[in-house]
Amino acid sequence: IEPRDQYDITRAACALPYADILITDGGKASAIRELKLDTAYKTEVFSMKKSELQGLKIRLGEIVNFVH
Repeated sequence: IEPRDQYDITRAACALPYADILITDGGKASAIRELKLDTAYKTEVFSMKKSELQGLKIRLGEIVNFVH
């Protein structure tokens, strides 16, 4: 844990109850999933890890196509 992590944790805690999608760094995304906070708040959590980028792009594409 780094000193600046408290700000990231606070931001995530404020966003999770209201956001449909949360994008954060890999460590925070893993922690949120491990604690099942994504499930509790029904928030899709993505990180900027290369392995998750395609899923994020697909999901954002679904949202954009739904709006139009």
